[in-house]
Formats: sequence, C-alpha cells, structure tokens
Amino acid sequence: MAQGSESEAARIKSSEDIREDLECPVCFKIPRTTPIYQCEQGHIHCKTCHPRLRDCPVCRGSIGNTRNLVVEKIICKLPVQCTNFESGCQEPQALLDKITEHEKYCEFRMVNCFYEGCKDSVAFNNLVEHLKNPKHHRMRVKIGSKMTWNISANKHYEFLLEFEDRQFGVSIVIGDQTGCQVMRVFFLGSPKVAKTFRSIINFKSTEEDNDFEITFKRSISAYRDTLSDIGACLSIHQKMLEEIVNQENRYRMAICIISKSEDEPKSKRKRLEQESTHTPSTSSVPSAESQSSVAEKYPIEDNELILIDSDDE
Repeated sequence: MAQGSESEAARIKSSEDIREDLECPVCFKIPRTTPIYQCEQGHIHCKTCHPRLRDCPVCRGSIGNTRNLVVEKIICKLPVQCTNFESGCQEPQALLDKITEHEKYCEFRMVNCFYEGCKDSVAFNNLVEHLKNPKHHRMRVKIGSKMTWNISANKHYEFLLEFEDRQFGVSIVIGDQTGCQVMRVFFLGSPKVAKTFRSIINFKSTEEDNDFEITFKRSISAYRDTLSDIGACLSIHQKMLEEIVNQENRYRMAICIISKSEDEPKSKRKRLEQESTHTPSTSSVPSAESQSSVAEKYPIEDNELILIDSDDE
C-alpha cells in the first residue's frame, strides 16, 4: 500500500514539469475536456476559448478546427485538482475521471437554491444558511422530531428538516402540468449517506370521520445541483387525493425519514429497496396490508409532519 502511494506521489510530482506546456495561453488553465485545438504551428488552446480566437495568441498564426489528439490523450492521464480548490476544497489531486466524480457532490461546488422562485446560486456548504434567509418567507425549518402542518392542495411548499446534524430538503409542487402533486425528499449531503435513509410519506384527511389514507415508501437521493437532477420521489395524481381533500381544499401530510438498520437481514433490505424504487402509476394505491403495517409502526398524529430516526426499526 505504501509503495503504491509513493508511486502515485512521484507520478503527480513529475507531472508538474509539463503542466505549463499544457496550459491554454488564453485562460491559463489546463484543459479538462476535449476537443483541444491547435494552430498551424501546434500551439494548443481549450475549447472554451476557441470560439473567441481569430489567430493564435502565441504566434499569431492561423487557427482552424484542427485537434491535438496527443494532448487530449495526455490530459486524460494527468492528475488534476478539484475545480473548487480555490474555494477551500482539500481533495487530493487525482486522475480526471475520479476527480470529476468527486466534483459532482463536492461540498464547495455551486448549486441552485431549491426554493420556488429563488434564482440564486450558492456554494453547497452555504445552502442551509441561505435557505434560512428571511427572503425565503415560505421556508419552514424544523429542528427536532416533529412539525405540525396541513397542506393546501394548490400551493408550493419547501421544508428544511434538521436532526442529528443532518439536513433533509422537501419540495412539494401542487398541480403541475400533468395534474399531479410532485414531491421530492432529498438529503443535503453525499449519496453514500443518502442511501442509508428512506422516507415514508402518508396522506390523510383533516376530518375526524374520514379514515381513508394513502402511504408510500421511497428511497432518498442526494441533492446535486438542481431539483430536476433528483427527479420525483413521488408523483401522485390529484384524483387520488379526492378522498381526503376537505371542503377548504386541504389535507394532512406526514413524512417519516427513517435510517436503514445495519443488522437488517439482506433479503429484507433488498426487498425494501425494490419497493422504494418502484414508482406507482397515477391509479395505483399500496395494498391495505402494507399501509396498515406502516401506519401501525409509524402512527400519524393529527396535523403533523413527523421526522424520526428509526434506530428501533
């Protein structure tokens, strides 16, 4: 292991000697994506700067669309830094494919705020503080295990749920173009940690004499850059909610975020994961047996949005 580390360090050190020769003379950055172009004398420049150039910035020679295939191959084998290193990322240099995977969920990357109507782009590690800004007046932030809320069937909602030093986001879009309520429950952190949680979503009436309810179980994805990157955690047609919407066009929703137990049998864990990745059609409703088992284990109190840690699952 030590030998491999020393070899990697030596390879990275030797690569520094050729970095200056691989820099684009316009932006002074080493190209990270192909194609990489060259002038008639062989001076290279990156694809970002290429459209702005009329002649070579080094020799003033003519520029066409000739690619430098040798440099393109070298770039793919050259250890690079995370693009967010100037913002504070300490990820060690690595080959391009590895560092690209890191950058997808780097805590210093820039992301779009998921609050409806907000156009701001912020560093991911500042997203939570940004969401707590008073200008996000609809944002509901809850620290703890329970939050009381009734849902209006014609409004957007955003929730920020915090417990055990972890943050989860909830986005609810009512009445989109397909006539569905689209809900996203996501983890504000790494995909690896996100996979250790799942959500249980329950819909029921606010009226005491109406005991009809619908319950779903879903996996939780990590937030990347935008809500559209996540996809819908749950898409349910408004017709399915007609049984529970009251005269004021409101109903009750509860969410349980539960952690997957490490000692859960593999066969059971595999079955639950298959259930969580199944997306129901607009006319499908979980069986009475599955709904009752979930409801008994995680009882939904009146008018509550519930967040729990299921170590006792």
